[in-house]
Amino acid sequence: MVSILRIAEGAALALALLIAFNAASITADERQRDHATMFAFGLRPGSVLAVTTVESALLGALGTIVGLAGGYVTVWWMVDVLFADSLPDVALEQHLAAGTMALVVASGVLVVAAAPLFTARRLRRMDIPSTLRLVE
Repeated sequence: MVSILRIAEGAALALALLIAFNAASITADERQRDHATMFAFGLRPGSVLAVTTVESALLGALGTIVGLAGGYVTVWWMVDVLFADSLPDVALEQHLAAGTMALVVASGVLVVAAAPLFTARRLRRMDIPSTLRLVE
């Protein structure tokens, strides 16, 4: 039974990475001129990538905290309200280990923070003059 849960856990982590990569790719497209301006003022691609990674990690931490809080409230409601009304003879105990929470926070933040690293090639190959000339 635990191995089935591990498969679902891996699938959820892969889905989170794909969503984070998609968001990082869209963000990189929207901020192309900003990145070109930073390059024009002498910042290296690694510095720009570091700023993007830290920003994504902060957003990932915030999203993970909101997701944990929402998930905890949802599970509490399902167990204490719905399940208690459906099967009053069976008592369920809620338990969420601190290690599990730490793993969820670490994986959630790391997945979202790692997503901008996949846009590093695009940053290094950017044509700065033509990007700065682009007028939308």
